Amino acid sequence: MSFSHTMSCTLPAERVRARGLGQHPNGALRCTLPPEVKRRAPVGAQEAESPASVAMPLEYRRQPKAEPTQPMPQSVALPMEVGRSSAQRATSPNPAPRAGDPPPAPRPGSEPPASLPADTADQGRAALPVAMLLPIVEIVARGISGAAGYAYVGEDPTAAGVRFGMLGQRLDTGDMGAVLALARARDPQGVSQVFGEQEQALMAAVLAGDAQARKTPVNGAELWSANWKTRLSAAGDLPAFTAAQNEYAVEQMLTPAARLVLAHPPLVNGAALAMALDVLTECGREAGLAKLAEALTPPPETLAAFQAALAKAVPISGRRLQDLARNQQLLNWQPARPAGAPS
Repeated sequence: MSFSHTMSCTLPAERVRARGLGQHPNGALRCTLPPEVKRRAPVGAQEAESPASVAMPLEYRRQPKAEPTQPMPQSVALPMEVGRSSAQRATSPNPAPRAGDPPPAPRPGSEPPASLPADTADQGRAALPVAMLLPIVEIVARGISGAAGYAYVGEDPTAAGVRFGMLGQRLDTGDMGAVLALARARDPQGVSQVFGEQEQALMAAVLAGDAQARKTPVNGAELWSANWKTRLSAAGDLPAFTAAQNEYAVEQMLTPAARLVLAHPPLVNGAALAMALDVLTECGREAGLAKLAEALTPPPETLAAFQAALAKAVPISGRRLQDLARNQQLLNWQPARPAGAPS
């Protein structure tokens, strides 16, 4: 960086220049600039003049990543491409998940509340605030997308087509399209800039009425091709897309799962909710809810029985379910009991 003019500070004769940074003990120093040099506005003032490009609810804004309070075991960090050929996995633009990686889903500020107010719990245990559910999403996402987080994109041409975002939302089931639609609703101009002239064709494909139509090539290229995977991965980490991923995970997947799971006393904990969310992401929302209902019939008497039923229904989730079932942070998570309820 170079400057065409130099700025100098002129001190009164009776003052001695202070050492180091900070204000002079006898008062502030005044800088005299050459007449042709204009004083710049403070950095904060310049930033304040720029409006935010994305307006989103505070609870879905991305926060700085933090190290997990309890590292997940090595076996939970499974890439989505488990069971696919090494050649397919090698084309992924994202690094493989590793144990101990920072969680991809945000913590909304401080630690989540340990319990709910009694009046909220009394209305139904599934009426849970975002601050309580996002940490569960975070732990589940860590086992699916690993270090790639929001920017994760995995290919699965014979089944899902594409897996997108921190939870690997499926293209074929419509979940990926729903996330992209939420992002576009939040920031239409930003999404248009990301995908350019191909935005309309992309959205028409991902929002099509059936699985096969959603996997239609866009401008001559499948969405699991290298070019599209790179573009989707770059988009996934942008504010509108991260907020959309959080919103869909909490409101469209974990909340309906909680209504089913928390109706059973042995499953009133975060581990049961996390396992249910893993199954929904692996199968897609609608098919996952159906699998979840089957696993709850007859009602399981223990968390272990619930885990076994889910693993039987969705074998690919089996290893992740094991680690979620013994995660102490999840086991300690519980909604509040209604006032006057027995302990």
